[in-house]
Amino acid sequence: MSDTAAIHPLNRIFGECSSQAIDGKGKAHHAGDDIPFNRQVWVFICYFKLLWTIGQIVKKAVQADMHRKRGELDQAKAELQGVAVYAALEILDIEKEIRA
Repeated sequence: MSDTAAIHPLNRIFGECSSQAIDGKGKAHHAGDDIPFNRQVWVFICYFKLLWTIGQIVKKAVQADMHRKRGELDQAKAELQGVAVYAALEILDIEKEIRA
Protein backbone atom coordinates (compact mmCIF):
# COMPACT_ATOMS: atom_id res chain seq x y z
CA MET A 1 0.00 0.00 0.00
CA SER A 2 1.35 3.42 -0.91
CA ASP A 3 1.83 6.11 1.72
CA THR A 4 -1.00 8.09 0.12
CA ALA A 5 -3.35 5.09 0.31
CA ALA A 6 -2.41 4.44 3.94
CA ILE A 7 -3.53 7.92 5.02
CA HIS A 8 -6.53 8.28 2.73
CA PRO A 9 -9.68 9.02 4.78
CA LEU A 10 -11.62 6.26 3.01
CA ASN A 11 -9.24 3.66 4.50
CA ARG A 12 -10.64 4.40 7.96
CA ILE A 13 -14.23 4.31 6.71
CA PHE A 14 -13.84 1.01 4.84
CA GLY A 15 -11.92 -0.43 7.79
CA GLU A 16 -14.85 0.40 10.09
CA CYS A 17 -17.27 -1.15 7.58
CA SER A 18 -15.20 -4.30 7.41
CA SER A 19 -15.05 -4.52 11.21
CA GLN A 20 -18.82 -4.14 11.43
CA ALA A 21 -19.31 -7.03 9.00
CA ILE A 22 -16.66 -9.31 10.49
CA ASP A 23 -16.86 -8.63 14.22
CA GLY A 24 -19.89 -6.45 14.85
CA LYS A 25 -23.53 -6.48 13.83
CA GLY A 26 -22.85 -8.62 10.76
CA LYS A 27 -21.30 -11.38 12.83
CA ALA A 28 -24.00 -11.18 15.46
CA HIS A 29 -26.86 -11.27 12.95
CA HIS A 30 -25.49 -13.60 10.30
CA ALA A 31 -22.56 -15.68 11.49
CA GLY A 32 -22.62 -16.45 15.17
CA ASP A 33 -19.34 -18.03 16.13
CA ASP A 34 -19.13 -20.74 13.53
CA ILE A 35 -20.25 -19.65 10.04
CA PRO A 36 -17.39 -18.34 7.86
CA PHE A 37 -18.04 -15.07 6.02
CA ASN A 38 -18.14 -16.74 2.61
CA ARG A 39 -20.67 -19.33 3.80
CA GLN A 40 -23.22 -16.93 5.26
CA VAL A 41 -26.73 -16.59 3.88
CA TRP A 42 -25.84 -13.67 1.58
CA VAL A 43 -23.69 -15.98 -0.57
CA PHE A 44 -26.63 -18.20 -1.38
CA ILE A 45 -29.02 -15.32 -1.87
CA CYS A 46 -26.60 -13.68 -4.33
CA TYR A 47 -26.21 -17.02 -6.07
CA PHE A 48 -29.91 -17.15 -6.80
CA LYS A 49 -29.88 -13.57 -8.12
CA LEU A 50 -32.67 -12.28 -5.93
CA LEU A 51 -31.15 -8.80 -5.83
CA TRP A 52 -31.47 -9.04 -2.09
CA THR A 53 -28.29 -7.08 -1.48
CA ILE A 54 -29.54 -4.19 -3.62
CA GLY A 55 -32.73 -4.13 -1.54
CA GLN A 56 -30.66 -4.10 1.64
CA ILE A 57 -28.63 -1.15 0.31
CA VAL A 58 -31.80 0.86 -0.33
CA LYS A 59 -33.35 -0.12 3.02
CA LYS A 60 -30.23 0.82 4.97
CA ALA A 61 -29.87 4.13 3.13
CA VAL A 62 -33.46 5.04 4.00
CA GLN A 63 -32.92 4.01 7.63
CA ALA A 64 -29.73 6.10 7.76
CA ASP A 65 -31.65 9.13 6.53
CA MET A 66 -34.36 8.63 9.17
CA HIS A 67 -31.76 8.29 11.95
CA ARG A 68 -29.91 11.39 10.75
CA LYS A 69 -33.10 13.46 10.67
CA ARG A 70 -33.78 12.42 14.29
CA GLY A 71 -30.24 13.40 15.28
CA GLU A 72 -29.24 9.75 15.84
CA LEU A 73 -25.93 10.17 14.11
CA ASP A 74 -24.19 7.03 15.41
CA GLN A 75 -27.08 4.89 14.17
CA ALA A 76 -27.08 6.72 10.83
CA LYS A 77 -23.37 6.05 10.47
CA ALA A 78 -23.85 2.35 11.28
CA GLU A 79 -26.57 2.00 8.64
CA LEU A 80 -24.36 3.65 6.03
CA GLN A 81 -21.54 1.28 6.96
CA GLY A 82 -24.01 -1.48 6.18
CA VAL A 83 -24.64 0.11 2.77
CA ALA A 84 -20.91 -0.11 2.04
CA VAL A 85 -20.75 -3.73 3.19
CA TYR A 86 -23.72 -4.80 1.05
CA ALA A 87 -22.22 -2.97 -1.94
CA ALA A 88 -18.99 -4.87 -1.34
CA LEU A 89 -20.96 -8.13 -1.31
CA GLU A 90 -22.31 -7.29 -4.75
CA ILE A 91 -18.75 -6.58 -5.92
CA LEU A 92 -17.67 -10.01 -4.63
CA ASP A 93 -20.54 -11.58 -6.54
CA ILE A 94 -19.57 -9.76 -9.74
CA GLU A 95 -15.95 -10.84 -9.30
CA LYS A 96 -17.11 -14.43 -8.99
CA GLU A 97 -18.94 -14.07 -12.34
CA ILE A 98 -15.83 -12.57 -13.94
CA ARG A 99 -13.75 -15.58 -12.84
CA ALA A 100 -16.37 -18.05 -14.10
